[in-house]
Amino acid sequence: MAHSIVEEVGRINFSKGWNTSTLATDIEDTESPDLCNCISSLSGSLSKRGGSERYVDQAYSSSPVTSLYRAYFSSRTTTKATIATIGNSVVYSSQDVVPQWIALTSGIAPNQHWSFVTMNNQVIMTGDGLYDNIKRF
Repeated sequence: MAHSIVEEVGRINFSKGWNTSTLATDIEDTESPDLCNCISSLSGSLSKRGGSERYVDQAYSSSPVTSLYRAYFSSRTTTKATIATIGNSVVYSSQDVVPQWIALTSGIAPNQHWSFVTMNNQVIMTGDGLYDNIKRF
């Protein structure tokens, strides 16, 4: 059985941060080639980056969410809606307490990324594949 002596090296300091311009084998000890999911503080310590928070906990489909938009409308009060494209559906949720996905339309070409703009209290949306007609909510 091979044994080696444990050597104390001190704290690991990533004060120089993320270095993508140098080969990973040639960077300094104070740099990292991949700071995925990490944040480097001013003192050089690392902490885990905060994750994401679900807008709606309800599972709608096994397809991924390909587009997400938060719209704000004004009338007497400000109303907001979260609009998403999931698989072949455009869905929305406007509730803040126990929100649920509600289908706006289905049958769209799946897995497109959609662009959204709010204008005159309406959301205009179009898919990047241009397979579907422009939608208005």
